[in-house]
Amino acid sequence: MPAIAPPSLTDLAAAAVLRRRPLMRIGTDILAIEEPHNIEAPNNPGSSLAGVRVSQLVDAVGYPLGGPRTGAIHTGSMNTGSMNTGAAPAVLAVERTGAALVFDPLCRRPLAVGDRPSLAVDLVRRCMGLPTPPPPHEALDLADLVWLDRILDITLEFPLGQPPRWSDFATKHPAARGTCSTTPSPEILRHQRHQWAPDWEGLRQRRIQGLEPWLNISPALAAWHDHGSFARHELARLPDPDSLLVDLPELLHRRDCDSIALALGASGR
Repeated sequence: MPAIAPPSLTDLAAAAVLRRRPLMRIGTDILAIEEPHNIEAPNNPGSSLAGVRVSQLVDAVGYPLGGPRTGAIHTGSMNTGSMNTGAAPAVLAVERTGAALVFDPLCRRPLAVGDRPSLAVDLVRRCMGLPTPPPPHEALDLADLVWLDRILDITLEFPLGQPPRWSDFATKHPAARGTCSTTPSPEILRHQRHQWAPDWEGLRQRRIQGLEPWLNISPALAAWHDHGSFARHELARLPDPDSLLVDLPELLHRRDCDSIALALGASGR
């Protein structure tokens, strides 16, 4: 009796399209992934594979891209994000070997996944316990971006035409060690930033230990990620840094903008 061929990666993706839920392939079987109330979205089970870890016997996972925070997948010919428009969502399918495709139910054909990392590919790879590509930026860039985003939030709380001053937001940088009565100068904050500066793996380990509460991730989920997916998870929640650097000079006094630039080490300021 001839051996039964295992379902292809396209077969797995097409099955996940029909069932609209994550599936896994073990040998010749396609099975549902039981998603508990996961540690990223405990009130929305089924929204994500975050925190889910399948057996090493699983050789491929199919993941519908209709849930939140999946991010765009670059296929070379199109970008797919959360394609939940009432029709069946596109499905990302990844093999343990690293092969990956997106199955588009509209044209009913697989699309090769490009090399650019994405949150969705990260989720599926970490679900199988696989490593993800390295972080796109330094960990200090995340802390700086969090600070700029906080400055914008503080500015929007102030009356129009009466923007906050340096003393209102200098201590809001994650690396700042000032107090309400001791505001660091831009030069001191710049020094504190570089003294703090762990790498991504160091930052992830600190979060696992319950430190760095400004991070938007639980210690348990930080342990589930590796440093690459951890970095992209954190960076994805924040605005584009270029847009912040355009918006803030329109809202703050020039002197305070210069202080921000000096603290961040911007040249020519």
